[in-house]
Amino acid sequence: MASELAHRGWDVALPEVVPLDVESRREKILWLIKNGAPWFLKRSVDLLPAALVLMAWELCKVIRELITR
Repeated sequence: MASELAHRGWDVALPEVVPLDVESRREKILWLIKNGAPWFLKRSVDLLPAALVLMAWELCKVIRELITR
């Protein structure tokens, strides 16, 4: 975008491009074990009761449909 604006006469400095740090596969796996797994377990405990209620509700609907056929 900046190069297009500069091409059209605007006084715009091009943004500085900073190279990203490339993480190794090992670092990504360690991060996932350290941070991702605990987060997932916390969220699972929060969401599990609601998920079970929704699954039971859907199962009841399916059983009701099978009985009324």
